[in-house]
Amino acid sequence: VNAGYNPLLSAFKAAINLTQVDGAAVGLDLCYEEAGEVPSLTLHFEGADFDLPTENYFLNMNGLFCLAMAGSSDHLSIFGNIQQ
Repeated sequence: VNAGYNPLLSAFKAAINLTQVDGAAVGLDLCYEEAGEVPSLTLHFEGADFDLPTENYFLNMNGLFCLAMAGSSDHLSIFGNIQQ
């Protein structure tokens, strides 16, 4: 859901000091021209926290380094197999 995705996207944009490029070719909103250091990501669930390895939320795709998440216009959130 975009209510969760948009703040996450904004936080990554503010924290990552790399050159951002258009990710439309790979269907993702946040891509950089090269891999680099990114903030850690922890998913907080009731009763548990889940620390994701960087390779589970940033991927090298067609020469781009991209956040492997996308917003949704539906009113649901899906955690894909890369995050699990």
